[in-house]
Amino acid sequence: DGGRTACNGDCVDLQADADHCGECGTSCGGGGCNAGRCCPPGQICCNGACTDILSSDDHCGDCGTACRGASHCQQGRCVPGCGPRQALCAGRCRD
Repeated sequence: DGGRTACNGDCVDLQADADHCGECGTSCGGGGCNAGRCCPPGQICCNGACTDILSSDDHCGDCGTACRGASHCQQGRCVPGCGPRQALCAGRCRD
């Protein structure tokens, strides 16, 4: 019920289940499932879109965790943003 389908004895959502994406038994192999289609490997579905949670400023580390202010997402963690002519080196902004 509720738009779910029986697959191998489990009740799954074919639109979002990475092990049964679009049809029973279709695995996304490391990616998430979005609207019955597999996301690229390493991406998951956040708010209806395939998202790389290692670099997305809106979904950093997991869905819904946004980096605030001048910070940005790097390897799934929000890190401080650097000013003009600066670069982030070893977690600190450097000229």
